[in-house]
Amino acid sequence: MNKTYYRFIAFMLVLIAVFSVPGCKKASPIGDIVNDVLDTPITALMFEMGEDGGVMSGGVVYRKVNDISQLLAQEKVPVLIVFMDGRSLSNAAIPFTEELCDRFSTTARIVRVNVGLSGNTTEIDNLISLFGVSDYPWFAVTYNGQKKTAISGYSTAAESDIINMIQNATK
Repeated sequence: MNKTYYRFIAFMLVLIAVFSVPGCKKASPIGDIVNDVLDTPITALMFEMGEDGGVMSGGVVYRKVNDISQLLAQEKVPVLIVFMDGRSLSNAAIPFTEELCDRFSTTARIVRVNVGLSGNTTEIDNLISLFGVSDYPWFAVTYNGQKKTAISGYSTAAESDIINMIQNATK
């Protein structure tokens, strides 16, 4: 083997070592699956496929959002942020938001903000202020890090308005 080959191998090993060191790449704003959604301030609803007993299946999972600012800034699809407070009207919207996650699995991101936790985080307070949230549930859409539109309250009649908000965010 010639020197060029060994230099190439050495160079590749150095690259592998550099990129495997923690902190060399930016952490994902979306983290691990959470088991108790009610105890997690901000979650992303994700439609994921997996194997269950040898059979491929898919469904909605909730993942902890580690950095909402980074998520909103880097997403290249519309983001629907759902502010919920744990009251019955907010809880009625949960199946709808999961349906949206399934429907827009590749064309939008659905994020749930649980404002009903005691000791709201500064991050949640900042989001409430940024989006002018005054009632719950509150649905806000962003695209390319910019606020687009919002709607307050939930009913089955409002579902088509919320869907249109997501679809029109890129226009």
